[in-house]
Amino acid sequence: MTRKVEMDAAEKILQYFLRNPQAADTLEGIAQWRLFDRSPGSLEQTREALTRLVSLDLVIEEHAANRTTVFRLNPRNLHRAERLIAHHAN
Repeated sequence: MTRKVEMDAAEKILQYFLRNPQAADTLEGIAQWRLFDRSPGSLEQTREALTRLVSLDLVIEEHAANRTTVFRLNPRNLHRAERLIAHHAN
């Protein structure tokens, strides 16, 4: 995946989490609502975008007891996430 495609996917995911700050979902769930929102992308694109957001500490990856991995917005970096989205909007 090109860096632009990855960043576009990461931005869409981050925008969703900013609009829904209490949301948490699995990789598969996020890929599904991206498709529902007509955001182009595959499971692999979603995985790479989430990996990027986790590495930036904007999204938290949590492992549940049932081996399910859930992703959610990192509330400690909410303002950083908002600035990143605002910067890309300009």
